[in-house]
Amino acid sequence: MKLKQFICRKTLLAALVCAISAGPAVSADLVPVLAPVNPNFITPSTVTLLTSGGRPLGHRASPIDSSSISQSALLTAERAAHGRRGYAAAYDLRTDGRVTSVKNQSTCGTCWAFAATSSLESNLLTGENRDFSENNMKNTHGFDWNPCTGGGNGDMATAYLARWSGPINETDDPYNTSSNVSPSGLTVQKHLQNMYKLPSRTGYLDNDPIKEAITTYGAIDVSMYMSESSSYYNSTTHAFYYNGSASTNHDVTLAGWNDNYDKSNFAITPAGNGAFLIKNSWGTSWGDSGYFWVSYYDTKIANETFVFTEAESASNYSRGYQYDPLGATSFWSFGNTTVGWYANIFTALDSGQAVKAVAFHTYDSDVAYEARVYTEVTAGAPRSGTLAYTATGTLAYAGYHTIQIPQVAITSGQRFSIVIKATYNSATYPLPVEYPWDNYSSGATASSGQSYISTDGTSWYDLTAQASDTYPGFAKSNVCVKAFTGPAEEIDVTGITPATGITGNSVAVTNLAGSGFKSGATVKLTKSGQSDISATGVTFVSATKLTCTLPLAGAVIGPWNVVVTTDALTATLSNGFTVTYDPPTVSSISPATALNTATVTGVQITGTYFRAGVQAKLARSGETDIIATSLSVNASSTVITCNLPITGALGGGWDVMVTNTDDGQTAILNGGFAITTPPPNIASVSPSTATNVNSAPLVITGTDFYRGASVKLARSGNSDIAGTSLSLTGNTRLAATFDITGAAAGDWDMVVTNADSQSDTYSSALTIVQAATEAVTASAGGTVNFPYSTTHAELVIPPGAFSSDVTVTMATPNGSQPDPASSAASLLASTLALQITTDPALQPLVPLTLVVGYTAAQVSGLEESRLLVARYDSSRGLWIPLQSSVDAADNTVTAQLDHLSLFKLMQTSASSGMDGVKCYPNPMRPALGSTYAKMNFTGLPSGASLKIYTFAGELARTLDADGSGMAVWDGKNSSGRDMASGVYLVLIESDGSKKIIKAAIER
Repeated sequence: MKLKQFICRKTLLAALVCAISAGPAVSADLVPVLAPVNPNFITPSTVTLLTSGGRPLGHRASPIDSSSISQSALLTAERAAHGRRGYAAAYDLRTDGRVTSVKNQSTCGTCWAFAATSSLESNLLTGENRDFSENNMKNTHGFDWNPCTGGGNGDMATAYLARWSGPINETDDPYNTSSNVSPSGLTVQKHLQNMYKLPSRTGYLDNDPIKEAITTYGAIDVSMYMSESSSYYNSTTHAFYYNGSASTNHDVTLAGWNDNYDKSNFAITPAGNGAFLIKNSWGTSWGDSGYFWVSYYDTKIANETFVFTEAESASNYSRGYQYDPLGATSFWSFGNTTVGWYANIFTALDSGQAVKAVAFHTYDSDVAYEARVYTEVTAGAPRSGTLAYTATGTLAYAGYHTIQIPQVAITSGQRFSIVIKATYNSATYPLPVEYPWDNYSSGATASSGQSYISTDGTSWYDLTAQASDTYPGFAKSNVCVKAFTGPAEEIDVTGITPATGITGNSVAVTNLAGSGFKSGATVKLTKSGQSDISATGVTFVSATKLTCTLPLAGAVIGPWNVVVTTDALTATLSNGFTVTYDPPTVSSISPATALNTATVTGVQITGTYFRAGVQAKLARSGETDIIATSLSVNASSTVITCNLPITGALGGGWDVMVTNTDDGQTAILNGGFAITTPPPNIASVSPSTATNVNSAPLVITGTDFYRGASVKLARSGNSDIAGTSLSLTGNTRLAATFDITGAAAGDWDMVVTNADSQSDTYSSALTIVQAATEAVTASAGGTVNFPYSTTHAELVIPPGAFSSDVTVTMATPNGSQPDPASSAASLLASTLALQITTDPALQPLVPLTLVVGYTAAQVSGLEESRLLVARYDSSRGLWIPLQSSVDAADNTVTAQLDHLSLFKLMQTSASSGMDGVKCYPNPMRPALGSTYAKMNFTGLPSGASLKIYTFAGELARTLDADGSGMAVWDGKNSSGRDMASGVYLVLIESDGSKKIIKAAIER
């Protein structure tokens, strides 16, 4: 017996059943009444397994007597409702390809297995063409009877299939009459869901239930009395008719009918025409290629019927829980009632699993059932714990039934119960029990704490405790209830489209997105304090998508939760859907423009659906919103009257935004309001001259400059030069930088444009001067002339001044220069500056002569006689005065340059005393370059005498201060020779005053 996929089994896995305390002892109120036992349930000594012609039979009755099963009122009413009062006069499943090929049971009494597999195979057609193993069913049925010679029945086949021992593929376990052993570990192909028993025929022409079953489900496993006697079987016409009372002895497959089949075809003429088409299991060489006809008037045909149907994939469930591997071998009543309560308590073996289906047997038509699943059950109390789900319905057919339920999660080690309440239509034996019949199901076993019965669903009794002298078998009996589990599933809701809807309307949801959805899902909106809104027309598109309609009549505005339920799984998208009013619209604003010099009053915004509490504002990217004040709304909710405080606001287009505060919906009139500013007026631009070598910072003064203004330099025939890094001070000063590198020399206009596009132009605001550039060869030297303003500068480069050919550029620097303060002298700056560079960047090897021309305006406030050229030392942040000569008549200053840098015309004042005398660099370090090759004396009285002595008292050199109070020592003596490293004394004399300082040379 293959039971390895079930737990709590009767054989090898019985040890897995957890010990559960027994329920109450036998109750005096419980009087067991056994349903009538099948009168054909007989002993082996009376079983006939061969016909008189030696053909194998094999039907052997089970203890269950199915002859009392009544007609189904439900099916009768359904047939009437659909107008199906009759069927075609003839039908043959072979015509539609709905029956599998004829097999041969050979010498074994296994017709019952062939009939059962044939019915199941037919039910799967035409979707699947399968060939299942009868050999596996005969060898592993689990009952007491011999696999080959013991015979069998449809109830045994049902038990084999319901416990998942099969079906097995024929190729995995081929038919073999010589062996009663099948391989273990074979793959089960399907899980049987249902087996239906048809009611007994009330007359020879009461065949509609059979016809309906054939057309709906396929071939039927039926019992009959079979004989090859010529008294009953016409081998010429392959027609059989038996009108006696012998017990049924053969199981076959009913595969069609013919109401007009001629009665004269039978060996004995029946009362009328009509016959059933029968598929036998004696091979194709017998009968009409294995088929024959049985008269409608046969007294034994279809006394028992089994319809095996709805076999699902073997992966539909992960595990089965049961105590009845032999199935229902009896039906009982405790109290002679049509209502039965019975239950099994199981212990879960896995976590992450869920109960997804239950199964049980019925003994009557039209049985109303209630199947309950409880979790966290207390031992001995099936209805304790938590009621997780109740399934209800009515079962038209008697038989074995699987009821799918929404999943009920269970965890390993947890007790759970399946409680069945069955209300029978007419029969009074509603309790299906696996009872240990001698020489049939004696292998049945049971333990206390497994199965329970009740008369009222309240008081429960352990079935094993009901054993008595009359019915000792209860000690090994269980009720027939199974549970099937699979992985616990989850669902999720991730979004809904659209996510908003207007109250009073219906919203068509085109995509309710998530995961784990199934057909039959329900959708609703929930909100605290409000009635749920149930969606209509919920359509299952896929596991990740549903569509539906949300009726929002009377729905309050605001966020609602979206709740999806499928198979008892619920997922919620919190605040996923928002119910709103009709959204506002904005069509116009009046006035639509205004100056930013004052608040605009009496503004009217026109649109629709403006509600109490509405807010309005002007908005522009990067700007602070301008909130409307003093709002009012007219009675028709179409006009807002308000004030707009736009004083100082940025000019240009602003969006008009209206928001209903009760639901947050906003309407926008893009660029609907234009803020204007007074036109700008330029008064001056400083500086007015710049060289086209780099960027020029300019300051523009005037009036009515506003945030968002733009500036540019414009010149006919040239591209505009836009100002950057704008800085606005008040409304009267704009500072900006203009990249004039390479710009055309000449006069350029300055244009200021406010954000509202109003502008002003200042003509010839800036004169751009072309920088002087000269290629100079190292061997020949050269002269660079740079005209600027109204004068010029000239740089004389002697031959050998540079180590290689260079390009020399002379230009006026744009922007401000470093302050003239210096630790070397007290300097006053003029407005005249020069920048001298070379490419490649080289410094001169010999002094260069720089002649700088100036105008009176450029040196205004300075004494011409004291003018000099100063060089900026960027490494030290100092201006270094250079020894210079002034030609006042020619308005030029000449200086010797030993380093190229930024130069500026400055004035240094001669000191009236000796306190301000400075000497630098000190020590003089000629090896470090030209900057350190000369020593400058500043702060000297005009005309002062400097005498340089060695420490031995020898006079080495005499110098005189110029009119600027400067003197320069080149480190040489009076003979023009370099003086040695050391410390020297410098005696300074002027108008009777003297001062001695130390000066050092390091070579």
